[in-house]
Amino acid sequence: INTGTTTSETTTPFPDLKTQPFVQWVFQHDGIPFKNADWDRLRKIAEGNPDEEKIGAFGVGFYSLFSITDEPFVKSGKQWMGFYWRNSQLVARRGKLPFSMGNARSGSPWTSFDMPLRQHAPFSGNYLDFTRFIATSLTFVKHIKDISVFIDDHRVARVQKGVERPKQLTIPEYFNRKTPLEMMKVKEIHTNEFHLTARIMRWILQCKVEKGSAKGHQSESAAPSNGSASNLLDVLVSSIVLTVYSAQVSVRLEKNLAQELLRATKKKSPKTCTYSLIYIEKDDTSDKENSVFRGLRADLRAQGTARIFIGHATSQSTGMGGHVSARFLPTVERESVDLVDQHVSKWNKELLYVGGLLARFIYDMEISQIRDSWEQAANEIGPGNIMNKAIAKQLDTRGTRILQFFSFYPTTPSQMIGKELEAAFFSSVQDQEFFVVSNVGVQSARQVRFHNSTIKAFTKNIPMISYSGVLRSSAIVNVLRERGMLQDVTVEEVLDNISQRPLSEEEMVKCLEWRITQETRELSSHDKVLIRERFLQETLFYLPPKEDGRAAGGELVQLSSIKTFTSSINAIPQTCPLPPHTIPFSIGGHFQPRTLQSVFGWNELGIVDWVMHLIIPSTLNTLQENVTTSATFAEEVLNIIASNWTTLPETEKKRLKKALKDKTIIPTTTGMMKPKESYFPFVDQFEDLPIVCLPSGADIEDTLSDLLSYLDVRKHVEMDIIINRRILTGNWDMMAFMDYLVTNRNLLPPTEIETLGKRAAFMPEPRASIYSVHKQTRVLLSELYEPSDIFRELGLPVLDWRANTWQKRSEEAQLLCSLGLKSYPDLTTLVKLMASPKEKIREAAMKYFLNNFGLYSSKYNVSAFGYLEYIPAVRPDGTIFMSKPSDVYADSECAVMGFSVIDPQLRDVALTKLGIQKHPPTRLIMNVLLETPPTQLEIAQKYFEYLASRIADFSGTDYDALRQACIIPATPPVGSLLAQAVPPLLMAKPGECIFKLKGQGPTIHEKLFVFVDFGTKANIFLKACGVKDRPEMKDIIKLLLRDPKHFLELVGTTDEYLEQLRKVSAYKECPHDLIEQMRTSPFLLGRLKSDRSPNDPGTSGLGVDCKGDGAIFELLQPSQIAILDDINAYSLFSDSVHVAPLDETLEAFYLHLGSPRLTTLITEECEPEDIVTSNSPLTTEIKNLILQRSVLFLHDPSTLAKVKPEWLLQMKSFTVRCCENLK
Repeated sequence: INTGTTTSETTTPFPDLKTQPFVQWVFQHDGIPFKNADWDRLRKIAEGNPDEEKIGAFGVGFYSLFSITDEPFVKSGKQWMGFYWRNSQLVARRGKLPFSMGNARSGSPWTSFDMPLRQHAPFSGNYLDFTRFIATSLTFVKHIKDISVFIDDHRVARVQKGVERPKQLTIPEYFNRKTPLEMMKVKEIHTNEFHLTARIMRWILQCKVEKGSAKGHQSESAAPSNGSASNLLDVLVSSIVLTVYSAQVSVRLEKNLAQELLRATKKKSPKTCTYSLIYIEKDDTSDKENSVFRGLRADLRAQGTARIFIGHATSQSTGMGGHVSARFLPTVERESVDLVDQHVSKWNKELLYVGGLLARFIYDMEISQIRDSWEQAANEIGPGNIMNKAIAKQLDTRGTRILQFFSFYPTTPSQMIGKELEAAFFSSVQDQEFFVVSNVGVQSARQVRFHNSTIKAFTKNIPMISYSGVLRSSAIVNVLRERGMLQDVTVEEVLDNISQRPLSEEEMVKCLEWRITQETRELSSHDKVLIRERFLQETLFYLPPKEDGRAAGGELVQLSSIKTFTSSINAIPQTCPLPPHTIPFSIGGHFQPRTLQSVFGWNELGIVDWVMHLIIPSTLNTLQENVTTSATFAEEVLNIIASNWTTLPETEKKRLKKALKDKTIIPTTTGMMKPKESYFPFVDQFEDLPIVCLPSGADIEDTLSDLLSYLDVRKHVEMDIIINRRILTGNWDMMAFMDYLVTNRNLLPPTEIETLGKRAAFMPEPRASIYSVHKQTRVLLSELYEPSDIFRELGLPVLDWRANTWQKRSEEAQLLCSLGLKSYPDLTTLVKLMASPKEKIREAAMKYFLNNFGLYSSKYNVSAFGYLEYIPAVRPDGTIFMSKPSDVYADSECAVMGFSVIDPQLRDVALTKLGIQKHPPTRLIMNVLLETPPTQLEIAQKYFEYLASRIADFSGTDYDALRQACIIPATPPVGSLLAQAVPPLLMAKPGECIFKLKGQGPTIHEKLFVFVDFGTKANIFLKACGVKDRPEMKDIIKLLLRDPKHFLELVGTTDEYLEQLRKVSAYKECPHDLIEQMRTSPFLLGRLKSDRSPNDPGTSGLGVDCKGDGAIFELLQPSQIAILDDINAYSLFSDSVHVAPLDETLEAFYLHLGSPRLTTLITEECEPEDIVTSNSPLTTEIKNLILQRSVLFLHDPSTLAKVKPEWLLQMKSFTVRCCENLK
């Protein structure tokens, strides 16, 4: 053991730790040597230590040796025990040590554990961290006082612990000493101080530092060189004083729970135990990064470094600032507290309650000391009744630290640890307030308010927790707020405080900041009333007097009197008089204007309102500040207005103009003048004008110029004066007048231009025109046109410009045009000229219109000039005339139908410029077709060829009308009476016509329908009107039903007629109405055998044909013809029944239309004659036979019998009779 020197005791060379492997670890202690029971338990490894005062269990500690060694060797007292493996089985041997291997050092007995390493390798850990582990573990162990670490014979680290005598503390009565399940009770609480001293080689720090990160140290390396050995082998000494609070706990368990814990831990439960907590008021170590005691520092940043110790540190964090040590029952791996096992968790939760009680005890004790110190400092108040700020800050810092220390953060790996400790921290006391440090001393948390820097800045004596306490102790502060202990400052508290005194300007700023924040909060209706009414009524602030004396000051202002505010935008000087309802910029300037407006309802003091205040007589305190008499002050005010001019709304500008129009606020060369009586400096036509002159001699800038212009300060002499004094008197000719106008064109306001336009000051060119303007009479400029030849050709009055050549792009020309001189005739005038009776004017006007169509295209609407005949047109007979635009068309092909068309020379522009319709509307075409259809084939062909190009223009209604109109001249069907006329033509409907196919021979259809062919192009239109390519079956059926007899005559024979009927029967798409008509129409041929000649008058009146077999065919309705389905029956009635032709197709067709079958028309009845008695043997035999067999028949389920066998067996229900003959 080192004797206490600060350097190593040996001169053995220090090993190269970077490359030199470790071969063996040795652990030694000088405690009580092993007893026989200890050796026996060691052999069994897993039995552990049954002593309830010891923390070991299950042999976990010794079992961990086998993670690094296979053959540990233990020596204690005079005996040894070695472990080795024999055929995969661990074997332990025990023996006595020879005297020569005495295990004593410095005369003291030692117990050692030799661990030959399984793998020889350099140390893989951090030496400084290993030393910190030793220092931290030494804190809570009861018997170990000194630990040294050797590498070979070199002591590289040593940690020693000195313990002072414990001091018992008084536990207040309000603490609940018993745990919730009454398993434990806190008997006493002690406190004592531990002095830890660490001695480590400087080399330890060097090995710990990464490359390039240490100050004054080399990077981690091997053994130091000869030159630096004495430096790195020096021993550094550091120390720390720890305050440990310990609760002595008595344990009383129920029998069942004690047995369950014994089963779980293999140990009896202790009757007493200790719960310890390290509390560090402040860190004493200066070099925290390299400190050996870094692991003992308070965890005030919720980093989870404060752990629960069960002999040694576990992985379970405490959730607060300090380590704790207690007899918790851990999990098997001894890394965390067991809260899963039903019985073990009860023990551990009871201990956690003790921990919460101990933490609350420490907190209350510390807070009590702070309160005593605060009261003592308060009794020693210095000058001005102000407490020493350094002492107050020191006590506040101490209070913040204790809050930080006992802030419970989420714990790991089990979050229940922190929750249980926090719950016990508050529940371990009865009827006791929780005290915290505020800005006015230690107060109950229920009386202290949550920190609000804004409220604190303008209130006095409202207890608040400090900002650092909130920031650094957020966890415990949040818990206090959740538990309703620490609340926000209420609205009533703020209002009560500020109503007691007037606020300074600085305090008023903070007060308004607080008021603005309340606007976004969800307040109760009561608080809203307080905020909106009482706040404004009871808040006063003091305005100190201004040094220059120009503005109000030295008075109290009630906040409810404020209605407006100023901002930096409008640049109103604070030295200028302000209305009494305006809050000073020194207060209101700290806030956004929109905020003051939305929260307080204040409006920004506008420039106009400020100026209105200046011109009130009561505001004009001195002559220097009289804006109507002082040119200097007037210039300042005008410049302020000008700086805000661009942002003023038009309504405000008008209000300002109205207020100042009669005020002498413009400094001029002749004194203070009204705006309309003043002129800008550049107006020099006359010498006696009052010109604006600023006292400072400054030029009139742009914005000021805009302001003066708006106030009607004149930029020129009035136009009436110029005309009266210069033009009408003859002092100026036209060119001099134009020079003046060009020079001042940008200065002429709209009113002056209007005046110039209303004065007859311009002469027309002296030439004859249709307007007959007298050459010596001056006229308005708007009555004249540019002096151009085209306007002279049109006979329009032009401006007299004979002195110079007219240049359209000159400034004079552009100015005159802007003042009303016409550059081109308006559209109505030009169109009227196009309809002029004079041909040259018409042609010139048309040419001008077409060449300058871009000027009129947006306004030209042909319907607006429909009453004028200004379009050159050609009739169908070739004559030329002037037509209205609605009576003429651009397409020359429509002339074939009698329509007028536009002059061919204008056809290209008829649509694009003149707006003429290309085609006549279909309404007119329909009228021509329906009222005067073509009666000649050649004319009709031209009609139809033209109309083929207009197919898309006709509507469905139009085509329906044309389909039923007789508009087609055509040759009648062959054999009709019209076919014999000269010429053989008829006017046919399109729906009744068929196109004639070229090369097709004569067909039966030519006798039935009208066939037409007007050529390919014309046929396109006719097809759209309803002319068909071929006859449709429904058309044939309609003709057939209309006159069957005539149809039969046209086809010629009954065979051909029957063939047509077969075609009708094959027509599956026959409309329903035709089918119904066929059912009642006599169009079917019925066959009847007769001996009469077919030429007999009574044979048929419908037109018949007959065969050589004596059969006669007649035209009958379907119901009058029978289907022959019984040849024998037909032989009886062939001369009285008409039957259908013997053809399957026709029979099915007849049957579909309602023809009955022959058998349905014939009925048969049987009548017996000469009846014999019914009781003969023969009738009896037959009756019995029938009755016997009927039973089987009637019982057959498939037989739908209406009687039962019992009914047949009755006497009169069934009889058999015999007769001689059946008729």
